[in-house]
Amino acid sequence: MYRDLKPENVLLFSDGYAKLTDFGLAKVVQENEESKTEAGTVIYFAPEIALRMGYSKLVDFWTLGIFLY
Repeated sequence: MYRDLKPENVLLFSDGYAKLTDFGLAKVVQENEESKTEAGTVIYFAPEIALRMGYSKLVDFWTLGIFLY
């Protein structure tokens, strides 16, 4: 799980590719494993994180949607 996708952590290079930085909050999880750590930037939190429920790596898709919006 990356858990901290935000504009400040995405770099655009001259070749047109975007690269992620700041993996300080990243966590390696298994397929069915959940985490309950409140990590990331509040305005990009998925509802599961904000409600302090268990969450999986799918929260990164929520964050990507917020980022793209």
